Amino acid sequence: MNIIIEENNNNLKSKEKFEKDYYLNKLINYAISYASVSGLNTFINVMFYLKNMKDYDTQFYLFNMTYPDSICEIEQIYRLFITWLPFEKYDLGELRGNFLELLSYNILNKQYAECSIYRESRVRIVDYISHTWDIIVDDDELYLYECKFSYQSLRRKHIDQMIALMNKLNDLNHKVILVFYTPREKINRRLKYLQFNTKEKKYAGMINRFNIIDLDDFGRENPFSMD
Repeated sequence: MNIIIEENNNNLKSKEKFEKDYYLNKLINYAISYASVSGLNTFINVMFYLKNMKDYDTQFYLFNMTYPDSICEIEQIYRLFITWLPFEKYDLGELRGNFLELLSYNILNKQYAECSIYRESRVRIVDYISHTWDIIVDDDELYLYECKFSYQSLRRKHIDQMIALMNKLNDLNHKVILVFYTPREKINRRLKYLQFNTKEKKYAGMINRFNIIDLDDFGRENPFSMD
């Protein structure tokens, strides 16, 4: 099967401002370095939804009360946000998505250092062209990553697009990975909601073809391990 991976240069160019943001890169380094710190990923998740200093202060206080053993690391995240003030510079929805994509890319780039890794890319198989995937790792077999910071960002059309490519590949060695920065319980509820008119058995078979990474997985040393 002749498989071609095509990067979307226009999409990549539109993301350059995020790649060059000093504070976003620093936050990603913290998220990787402090991955196992209790409450840290949840704190980052919450901070990305806030739009004023008062709410920053409130959440910092609450998290310090809840996770006293993580106070040093959480304070570093807090101080980064109060210096950065991203709500004054960005659409937070767009920023959240780019944070997750860049965080995932940085982790995968280390895990698959010897492999080809593509961002913002489509898969072409003869006359079929897939939707644009956030990250594709070519390690003899393809690992196809769709990143959604929030469970609410997942639409039924995304599921159908991913299944369409899986059907074209017709090979169980290729894997689709849905990446969320959200707790698993909320992801499962969203997946159930998106069943719509599809019969339960058929829909379960579709969903079982996906590997899912959730917020808790980012607390592990290797969140993208397929073991």
